[in-house]
Amino acid sequence: MSPARLWFAAALVLGVAARIADRALSGAAADVTTAVLVALMLVCICIGATSWFRRSQR
Repeated sequence: MSPARLWFAAALVLGVAARIADRALSGAAADVTTAVLVALMLVCICIGATSWFRRSQR
């Protein structure tokens, strides 16, 4: 499995975790946890896209 796919898979897992955390927690804890997980998900997507782009340039 390529590194880009691993990063995209990690982003998917973080997205699911954010959804679960949003439902399981209440109040400000849910908001903060969801925001952190979504931010990490976006970082994973950016790293995966960069990895894919660099690989496609070879």
